[in-house]
Amino acid sequence: MFRPQVGLIEQNPLAVPYLQYLLREGHIIVRFDSGLPTRANSSRNQIAVFVVDLGTLLVSLSTCLQQMRDLFPASKILLIGHKPSHHRMLLLRRQGIQGFVSYAEVRKTIVRAIRAVLDGKLWFQSETLEQFGAGAKKTSRLRWESITRRERRIIGLLEQRLSNKQTAAALDISENTIKFHLSNIYRKLGVHDRESAVVAYISSGLGGRINAAIDHTDPLSLPAHTRRPESA
Repeated sequence: MFRPQVGLIEQNPLAVPYLQYLLREGHIIVRFDSGLPTRANSSRNQIAVFVVDLGTLLVSLSTCLQQMRDLFPASKILLIGHKPSHHRMLLLRRQGIQGFVSYAEVRKTIVRAIRAVLDGKLWFQSETLEQFGAGAKKTSRLRWESITRRERRIIGLLEQRLSNKQTAAALDISENTIKFHLSNIYRKLGVHDRESAVVAYISSGLGGRINAAIDHTDPLSLPAHTRRPESA
């Protein structure tokens, strides 16, 4: 029988033996069961799936993901934690997470979730993606189509978590101009903050990462001192 090897990012000492028991009963081998992995761990173990407890994580999720992907680039990632909002669930999916199991469902579904992820499937509650993908898709698409080229670039920089100051520097415009554009973006997408603006893009169903890079063929995207003079 194939027995997948799993790593636990679990920093609650009481939860470790419980999760080990559940996985052992499901014929899953636990190769790692503490904090963030190190290079010493990566040289010894081949981890098929990491199970990360969001409730006990001592660093940001992005930091955790970066370290795991640096050391175990082929590993899949399954999160456990309190049930997140629909917006948060979409952001988790956008970060490349393969599945999420709420604490209430761990005992019943953790083994099935791991095996589903190993089979290349996603393990998310269906209503989360359905509510954003079906009901809001048409509205989101219409809103997105009203966004200007400059505003799309700004949303792309929001997705990269740049501050107003960094975004202004990247586009060679003032911070006040960035605030003006953000106000228009929020109004057009019907949101009130940066995270929701990015989620609105994800849920639009247009797919792909926003191209936030400077387009050197577009005079409007170049810093003022590098723009080519317009012909008369």
